[in-house]
Amino acid sequence: MHLRRDYLNLIVLLMIFLGAIYTASRLDADFGHVKMEEVKIPATGYELSGLLYIPSEARPDSPRPAVVLAHGISNAKETLSGIALELSRRGVVALTVDLSGHGDSGGSLSSGDPSLGLIDAVNFVKSELYVDHSLIGVVGHSLGAGAARRAAYEDDSVVVTVFIGGGVGERSEDPSYGTLSPTFPKNLLMAVGEQDILFDLQGLDASLRQVFGTSEQITIGRLYGSFASMDARELFVTPTIHLLEPITPALVSEVVDWMSHAFASSLPDTGRLGLNYLYRETAPACPEINFP
Repeated sequence: MHLRRDYLNLIVLLMIFLGAIYTASRLDADFGHVKMEEVKIPATGYELSGLLYIPSEARPDSPRPAVVLAHGISNAKETLSGIALELSRRGVVALTVDLSGHGDSGGSLSSGDPSLGLIDAVNFVKSELYVDHSLIGVVGHSLGAGAARRAAYEDDSVVVTVFIGGGVGERSEDPSYGTLSPTFPKNLLMAVGEQDILFDLQGLDASLRQVFGTSEQITIGRLYGSFASMDARELFVTPTIHLLEPITPALVSEVVDWMSHAFASSLPDTGRLGLNYLYRETAPACPEINFP
């Protein structure tokens, strides 16, 4: 009797687990509106691993903007997959990658490439026929923000940039990352957690004033410049710590809105969408299983 009950409990738990996997995979594909696939990206002497999110509207006869996302040190591509999913739900092709020496990618942090492979990832999405290669965005968290800054400096097709808890400071002041100015990088959102121990908000304000084209204290959440002139700037602060910045709902929404405004003329009107990535995180993701 007890053995039979144990088997029944096991079957119920297995059904719940499989149901969670199915639900997570469907959410990761926005219930068929987005195609998500693992990709390998050739770099110099090694390969990068990435997750590519392709909205169903992206076709060679209707190419869409693309955004490449880079995680922080000791993290992996999945860290920013929530932002990638939300971008793709709004019609943007999104690629989140394991940087050089991280996750399933080859290479190392000492490869000599300041972008840690991110430039190769940008070139990869630009080679896809369903991508408008003149409308590219980059997003980077912490270490990845420096990589994003390097990619924006290297490639003029990067027309919108997001630094999350990084991209500003001693490590990124090498000339190979470009000099921050009112026009570089284009359409910059600087997002940071209020409890980020790597940043002093007063010091950050002082270092960004010239970049924002103002001599006064920067107003958090205010738009400086304009997307049309490619010099839009905003400082966004949310009450979180450094490690949680890329998955904080308020910050994810801000990044997605920033990209949507930058690419507005090239995207469909999807109305006011909520955030699906939060529901996906409650179940185990299983990208190796493809459901129709």
